[in-house]
Amino acid sequence: MLARVVLFLGFYGFSSIALCSSINLAEHDFPSQGIIQLKGPWDFYWNRLIPPGDVSPPDTKALIPGFWARYEGLTPPLNRSGVASYRLRLSGLPKGVYRIKVDTVNTAYRLYINGQLYGGAGTVSTSLDQVKAAYKNRSYSFQSQAGQTEILFHLANRDHYLPGFKEPILLGLESQMENYAAKALAMDLFLAGSLMIIGAYHLVFFMTRKEDKTPLFFSLFCLLIGLRTLVVGERFGLHLVDMSWEWISKSNLFILYLAIWGMAKFFKHLFPQEARRSLLGPLSKTSLLLSLVSLLVPSTGLRYSVWGVEIVILLCLLSIILVIIRAYKAKRPGTGLIILGFFALSVTSVNDIFYQESIISTGFLASYGLLAMVFTHALALGYRFADSFTQVESLSKTVNAQAEVLKDLDRSKDEFLAKTAHELKTPIHGMIGLGETALKQGQFTEPWRGDLEVIVASGRRLEILIDNLLDFARLRFSNITINLQPVHVPPLVAQVLALMNPYAQEKRLQLRANLAPNLPAVWADEARLVQILINLVTNSIKHTSEGSVTLQVWAEAPPGNKVCLSVTDTGPGINPGLMPHLFEPFTSGNQFDNAGTGLGLHIVKELLDLMQGEIQVNNQPGQGVCFTLGLPRAEVEPSPEQESSDKVPRRMDSQPQLNPLPGKNRPQLLLVDDEPVNLRVLTRQLEGQYDLLTATDGLQALELLEETNPDMLLLDLFMPHLDGFETLKKIRSDQSRRLLPVLVLTASNNPAHLERAFKLGANDYLSKPFRNDELLSRIKVHLEVSQGRVLKQELLQRLAQNSPQPALPYKGLDRQEEYELELREAVVRLMKFTLKAWLGLGQGKQVELAEKSGLWNVQIDQGRLRTRTLDKYLDVEKLPRCPRYTQVIDTARWVAEQLPDQANERAQLALLSSQLEANLI
Repeated sequence: MLARVVLFLGFYGFSSIALCSSINLAEHDFPSQGIIQLKGPWDFYWNRLIPPGDVSPPDTKALIPGFWARYEGLTPPLNRSGVASYRLRLSGLPKGVYRIKVDTVNTAYRLYINGQLYGGAGTVSTSLDQVKAAYKNRSYSFQSQAGQTEILFHLANRDHYLPGFKEPILLGLESQMENYAAKALAMDLFLAGSLMIIGAYHLVFFMTRKEDKTPLFFSLFCLLIGLRTLVVGERFGLHLVDMSWEWISKSNLFILYLAIWGMAKFFKHLFPQEARRSLLGPLSKTSLLLSLVSLLVPSTGLRYSVWGVEIVILLCLLSIILVIIRAYKAKRPGTGLIILGFFALSVTSVNDIFYQESIISTGFLASYGLLAMVFTHALALGYRFADSFTQVESLSKTVNAQAEVLKDLDRSKDEFLAKTAHELKTPIHGMIGLGETALKQGQFTEPWRGDLEVIVASGRRLEILIDNLLDFARLRFSNITINLQPVHVPPLVAQVLALMNPYAQEKRLQLRANLAPNLPAVWADEARLVQILINLVTNSIKHTSEGSVTLQVWAEAPPGNKVCLSVTDTGPGINPGLMPHLFEPFTSGNQFDNAGTGLGLHIVKELLDLMQGEIQVNNQPGQGVCFTLGLPRAEVEPSPEQESSDKVPRRMDSQPQLNPLPGKNRPQLLLVDDEPVNLRVLTRQLEGQYDLLTATDGLQALELLEETNPDMLLLDLFMPHLDGFETLKKIRSDQSRRLLPVLVLTASNNPAHLERAFKLGANDYLSKPFRNDELLSRIKVHLEVSQGRVLKQELLQRLAQNSPQPALPYKGLDRQEEYELELREAVVRLMKFTLKAWLGLGQGKQVELAEKSGLWNVQIDQGRLRTRTLDKYLDVEKLPRCPRYTQVIDTARWVAEQLPDQANERAQLALLSSQLEANLI
């Protein structure tokens, strides 16, 4: 096929001579004029296989290419089944070696040249039962002789609907024909390879993005046409696979139908909107069905299958043309190029139909039309991709703008959440404060006292719920701070039991604790550990209707390094289907209870992960559930200061009393808050122990400070007119924090707010709602520190007698600023000496000191580990305004413990630590 196409396009020069059944080639110069086509008319003998040299007259003249079923004027009319002979005599053929090429004979045949049998295809017999057709393209070399050359074909047909010659017979010199055949085969392989490579490329492209099926169907179409190219034309594929004539015909039809199906699906997905009102959908289904039918029909029905291919191809082409026209009107990108390529495919496909029916003799050209369409399609895809990128850029800008809007909305949401929490905590604070005060000061009988205890406990539960919501938001953005330190567990357990006991009594449950003796400390954030235990106990009480809730604490036996805390209840247990999602947010572990936010266990898990802890669940449906926490054992015992830490009160019933200061009957406190409820709560909690002044905003507070000299200031942060931040700033411009302690009382747990308050000069803070005894403890400590500086001179002089470096001189109250500067210098001096001693151990630098001690944070900055906070304590200029004195002292003591007992640095670190600690009193 390709050879004829190449000849048709002018690749080869060959002569097409008007022949008769006996011609003279003496004047044809093969080297210069090239190959000739032996077109008809030939002598034709019907139902006779004449022997070579037979001189009987022919029945008629036959054209090659042509099919005898279409010959007219013969009596009786010719049948498709039968035998026939074709004969042509050549005279004047110059001497030489020639080759005759026979392409696409649709029947079995034998070839005789000058009376000698040269070969054929299939089985030729006058008995039709013995006829066996075959598809083989063959060429035969022969030596020309003097006189005439007789070419005789015997043909036999039983099943083919168009018996005869489908292609012209070519004659040329042997060297010419070999060159012709090689180039024709090369063109076939090039065409098939190109189509298959393009098909494979689009198949891989589809695999990377399966949502778009357009490349898939285009790939199938290219692969199928490329495969068909190997079984037509030079029929290279038939040399690789031995197939019968019938199965070759069926396979050809099967591939064509599938190719039509792929093309219809391709355009249906390429232009989905335009293809909705077309026949592409029904045609694709019909083609798929006919592809299966073509494999099942007998050989006698192949003619009708070929007609079906031609009809479906024409309908498909017309439908696709209509779809492309609609797409062009809709200004789809690249449609003009697709029209050009599809026009080439349409013309060549129609050519193949006409050539199949022997209406024209140009050859099969659809494969070339497909190549043209592929190239134009590639360009069209380029335009589509470029348009897609333009749209993506435009959408990206839109998305970025919308993202900024969403960020603003998210910030607004966070601010709204913070403000809402603040507003919620204010009435809760009032409810809890007044309830606790009434319980301590009032004389109530049962059941009124029990009711008040339930009110206070409910307020505490509501406080926990609000804190969970805020913690959930912080965990989402990794904006939560964990302060790991050695923590004793028993006081925390007592605190949790005291807090949750009214809640348990309300449900008639027993709330018990079982603590092992001599429990070691754990590395944890004390406040967060209390929050974890309260969440677990609250869940157990909520889901338990009768029985008990038990909190147990024990230490793992060696070599274990964990301290375990468990909360066990006698409730219905957890629905087993919910166990895989138990620690996900907004998940309730009880199938009968939809109450709650479902955040408690999620926050417990996240906080434990931040504290390098773990949690396990032992669930027994119908009997209860046990949550077991594992926290790392503290490598060093907590210091006395940590044991008596007042961040979280150790006992519910502790009520510290403050002795009157010398020179005054009672200390005087200034209370600043814009909420009347908060002022009333504070007044009820503090009256009788202190002289109280109140102000509703910062301006009033500053005016009172000019007129009076209070011993301490309790300050809210968020107030109208002049908020707590500005008030602090103005106060510290005149008075040192040691002269006037400021305790910040705020409903905000935002670390940024607290950090800003400390930078502006706050001494301490309490988060609303707070406990009455905790408030009293904090006030007592700060008042004692403020009034106890007169003892400093004697203590420092006593320490200076044994110090290798002079102790800090006492400057007196009139030189407080100089004292604070020297105190900061002492912090830096101790930190530098500590780092020097650590480097002497050869165990690393600052990063290793921070990680191994667990006292300093380590950050990743540009791929490197850094200790930004620790580094600030090595330079007075960079030292924070409110240094972490205790953390520096703990670091020095930790490094000292790593040193040998006889090391001079160990003793000096201990002395410097004690010296700095004494200066902080």
